[in-house]
Amino acid sequence: MLEEFRGRGLDSLFYVETARALLRKGYSWVDMSLIAENNENMAILMRNLGWELYKVYRTYHMDLTS
Repeated sequence: MLEEFRGRGLDSLFYVETARALLRKGYSWVDMSLIAENNENMAILMRNLGWELYKVYRTYHMDLTS
């Protein structure tokens, strides 16, 4: 998302509207997003929407030049 639009609730709107569309189609469960373990803003958003944060992803880095 462009920086100028961050913090305006557009991410919440995206997730809520996506969930509404899925519910209308009969879905009862969906894996909505890949969330990095250090992405606290996304974790907070998910919890505030009342959704279960049941897994996060961790990335590892290793210097291959030495």
